[in-house]
Amino acid sequence: MFDAKDTQTLYSLRELQRIAAENVRPVVLWVGAGASKWLGYPLWNELAEKFHKEYAQYEKAYDLIDGWRLLSANDYPGFFSYCKTTDSQRYYRLLAKIFGARAISPVYRRFVSLLGQLNPLYLLTTNVDESLEKTLPQANTIQKPDVERVADLMEQRISFVAKLHGFVGDITSTVFTTEEYEALVADKNYLSAIEHVFSTGSVVFLGYSLSDQYVIGLLKRSSSKRPVFGAGPHFALVSGEDVSLPDNIKSIKYSLLQHKDHRAALQVLNALATVGQKSNIDIPIRQREEAEKAEIRSGYYISDFFPPGTWQSSQTATFTPPTSSGDSSFTVGQGFVDAELTVRTSPAMHDLTVGLVCFDEIYMPLFSLGMLHKFLGGDRFWNLHAAGAIRFIQLPRIVAMGYENASTVANGRLMSIGWVSTDGTVRSTEEEIQRQIIPLKGHEKKANRLLDDLANKVLCLDESVVLPIPDIVKGALMHPDIRQTLGISSAVLPESIPRWNVFPALRLAHVMTVGVVCQHFMFGAAKIGFGGQMLAGRVFAIAATRDWAEEAASYVLSQKFNTDLGSLVMNEPGILDGILRFRDTKAGAALREEIREQLNTEAGSEFIASVNAGLKRSIPARILQAAQDQLSGLLLAQPSKHPFTPAIWNNLQNSDSTLRLWRKRSHEMLLDHCKKHDIGPYDACPCDSGEKLKFCCDETLRSQ
Repeated sequence: MFDAKDTQTLYSLRELQRIAAENVRPVVLWVGAGASKWLGYPLWNELAEKFHKEYAQYEKAYDLIDGWRLLSANDYPGFFSYCKTTDSQRYYRLLAKIFGARAISPVYRRFVSLLGQLNPLYLLTTNVDESLEKTLPQANTIQKPDVERVADLMEQRISFVAKLHGFVGDITSTVFTTEEYEALVADKNYLSAIEHVFSTGSVVFLGYSLSDQYVIGLLKRSSSKRPVFGAGPHFALVSGEDVSLPDNIKSIKYSLLQHKDHRAALQVLNALATVGQKSNIDIPIRQREEAEKAEIRSGYYISDFFPPGTWQSSQTATFTPPTSSGDSSFTVGQGFVDAELTVRTSPAMHDLTVGLVCFDEIYMPLFSLGMLHKFLGGDRFWNLHAAGAIRFIQLPRIVAMGYENASTVANGRLMSIGWVSTDGTVRSTEEEIQRQIIPLKGHEKKANRLLDDLANKVLCLDESVVLPIPDIVKGALMHPDIRQTLGISSAVLPESIPRWNVFPALRLAHVMTVGVVCQHFMFGAAKIGFGGQMLAGRVFAIAATRDWAEEAASYVLSQKFNTDLGSLVMNEPGILDGILRFRDTKAGAALREEIREQLNTEAGSEFIASVNAGLKRSIPARILQAAQDQLSGLLLAQPSKHPFTPAIWNNLQNSDSTLRLWRKRSHEMLLDHCKKHDIGPYDACPCDSGEKLKFCCDETLRSQ
């Protein structure tokens, strides 16, 4: 995700999206060595170390002192010049070996898939491997001698990949040495083409590395007519502070909290895609091997479990900190009200049934234990536990929204809070279980054995995993599309959330937490309700899918798709017993395995699990029919009180009407506050952004 601690990133993203939306200055991508690193190719310094090791071992004429001197000074072009002069044949042979074809990785697959959504695609690259041109065959490939064609193709709006430093297929065309760089910038056609790109377009550096920094410095010194980078603005995606950029190249910083492999940089491509630069053409990926898939578990994580009844989905607490004389407050929970729910029917039994039919294990947060036990009844709950069908996850902390001043409406900060025992220590798994389930008198011995067994099977998420979640959420709030979706004004900083945006921000935190849980435990699917599914699609760039595991479960139980399985099982609770027997059959195991294989997961994404069990394609009819025949036989062994008359299950997967209701509620909260405090449209917005209300929070929420 983007780095929420860097305020410049918010302004840079906002300006980049404006440029892309206006479509006056074309957006040009400059792809550096960091992108090829996703395929395992070395960065500049890593390449130099490989050469040093090779030459030190096999070249008598290679002087270790000279080699180390150049490496220590970070003079990599000079170092490569020295290697080439020492033995040019070994030099080219080693380059060809290192930059040969490689199997595509999951992150790189995601990278080129996002590139395929930009139409036209203008791409410059200093990388010499041939991965980009081979995975983007619809784009014209421009080699170094023909680089002047870039200007014509941009004027004609034709996609291209321009190889600025040659390619491994013509190994002598590659640029690594001091002499090769000097010859490049002395080429008038080359320099003119680069100047045209920077003067007419806005360049976005992605995969920025030391070699790109060197080239920028060289180009800057070599331009004699006008500034080579034009008026700008241009942008560079970076993860740290140790970069030197010209004034008109603005930084967009991303965080390495969630993934250390820099995949968070790809979020900028999502930001560009949301302004309409999408192609209807799927970009085929031509590689010798299929992409790696995550080794997922056939686990279904039900993040929201609310049985029929009335539930309070948020709490606000006021307290006096030891270091303050005034009261502070914090809010936890998603805070849903009836007006935000398009469907009032509880999905609890439906979700359980889908999980039991389609997945090896169902997982829930440990705080759902008491609700589930009461909902199912003791006998059925412990039968499901004994069968290994239901397990729980303990989250040591959750995300809250805190306000230093309990009476203020602005400056809310996301933070982590945890549950503690009366002695001030973190509440243990056993304590959490005992808080929710109390053994009956006279049955304590048997109950305690069951509770101990349950506790031993709880998966515990370490604090080190959950502590960074607030910062990850703030990073997501830097994304302009996410802010628009939630109705948060572009003038509001991620570390200063007004009260009318508290619950949208906490719901985003809930979705992000689900992502962290699934990523950590490698669950195949997660159930996110009440509009969270559409939000997850935006946050994690999960493509919409046509087929759903719940449809497979519906067919197996009723021979109809879109059945309200909750009503079906509530009317005939014995169906759960039949499903348990079905799970042990070959047909049941085959169905779950097929679903696991088809889950829409992508190891290179930020979130590996499929949302609400989206599938890539239909499950083969023979597997569905075999499962249906097997389960029908088990259920028909007992007389049925109710026929299988399916109702249509109106899930929240088909529109984002729920998100509009979120924004409507936020707008009503804002207008209510303004009415009480006599704040007019041209008064300062109460979010403390410094902007007028009409052009700040009111405009953002009204435009939805």
